[in-house]
Amino acid sequence: CHPSTHLEVIVEIEKWIEDSGSCPILWLNGPAGSGKSAISQTIAECCADKKKIASFFFLCGTGEHSKFQCLIPTLAHQVSMFNLAIESIFLDTMSKEPDLHHKKALSYQLGKLLIKPITATGLELSKIIIIIDALDECDDKEWISQLIKALSIICITHNVQLPFKLFLTNCVEQHIQEQFNWLIKQSVVKYLSLQNFDATNDIQVYLKSELSSLYERKFIIMQDIPGPWPSTKHLRKLSDNAAGSFIITSTLVKFIEEKGHPDDNLKKALYMKDGLDPVYHQ
Repeated sequence: CHPSTHLEVIVEIEKWIEDSGSCPILWLNGPAGSGKSAISQTIAECCADKKKIASFFFLCGTGEHSKFQCLIPTLAHQVSMFNLAIESIFLDTMSKEPDLHHKKALSYQLGKLLIKPITATGLELSKIIIIIDALDECDDKEWISQLIKALSIICITHNVQLPFKLFLTNCVEQHIQEQFNWLIKQSVVKYLSLQNFDATNDIQVYLKSELSSLYERKFIIMQDIPGPWPSTKHLRKLSDNAAGSFIITSTLVKFIEEKGHPDDNLKKALYMKDGLDPVYHQ
């Protein structure tokens, strides 16, 4: 792997996963477009062969993927597929309380649908990873607050050890930060912020890969443009314009490759900066 910011973060997360004595919850946040979902996806893929993974990726405006009501039932269904014992407990619970995921408090739902079935089977704590990505993309912010409160009730008030590792991500939002602060102080949550990492090298690697590929694909119209293209100087300038955001970076790449001559578009992109809105406007 190329040494990169995201690799550093992924290594930190993998250490947390393997450390049975670490906090049961890891919370990763960072600005929009900083690569949180890419990291979540990477963790899910890297752990798939040696861990049991359940995941939910929120995505605003996409129906069920933006609805909090789908979260707990989806995770419970995935967990129930880990082995027959969990499935049996899950089905028994749902047959006795079919409206449980609509009418009961979140702490009760978590206990009945996730904690109890896993605990009863004796599966190792470090073997199960639950990933909930992009909490800020949920269509009802109040439910996210309720989820954090439920975790507080379970882990602190009831002093219950989660029988799984819980990996959460979201954008920087003050109300979520304030709610997590209490759990961090109680050593229930490990906190990682992408704002503490410089993504410049990652972005330069991405730009070089994407634009070098474009240069090769468009070799007929690019034959009069000497390589390497873009130059190291231009790659550095583009990465500076992206200001640490992968959304801005990918938008710049799309602008360069989509219409007109790529080299002409590159020259325009070199002057696109000051955030995502000005880039889209230009």
